[in-house]
Amino acid sequence: MNKYYFILCLVFAGAMNAQAQADAETQSVRLTGRVIEMSLNDSTESFMQQASVEIWTNGEMLSSMKTNSKGRYDCKLAFCNSYIVKYKKDGFVQKMVEIDATDLARESRERGFIIEVDMTLFKRQPGCREFEFLGEIPIARAAYNKRAKTVVWDKGYTKEMNERLRTAVAECRK
Repeated sequence: MNKYYFILCLVFAGAMNAQAQADAETQSVRLTGRVIEMSLNDSTESFMQQASVEIWTNGEMLSSMKTNSKGRYDCKLAFCNSYIVKYKKDGFVQKMVEIDATDLARESRERGFIIEVDMTLFKRQPGCREFEFLGEIPIARAAYNKRAKTVVWDKGYTKEMNERLRTAVAECRK
């Protein structure tokens, strides 16, 4: 059981590894990070090249890019929008995060803003449909917090999603 909990923490840690800081050059929201392949069997990780990262708003895909040989991606987003960022690759379980950038402070808009999100993906398990919910709802949600002047992740939502992941892994192991 401890091994599975550790695996779940690693799977989810990618979604929670987010930082925001000023980016004086862009005058936009810069979204950057890595996509990492993680094995559910032994928790090994490696950079995932050629994973798709899609940016969606209001049900419309704004852009799509592929990760490089180090699993990195980088794009610019407009202020005053909420985004769904989808991470996917054939043969792997899709994940997505929701980022609300509508309340970014005026000073952040003038300087620019960086949001870094690292995401772990794992291979689909034959005969296991328990992970399908990850392609339908975000694994994590974040919004700009005016007081903290940074992006804050919804910890209550994170806890709920972690429990769903834990249950899905247990079901697939049966």
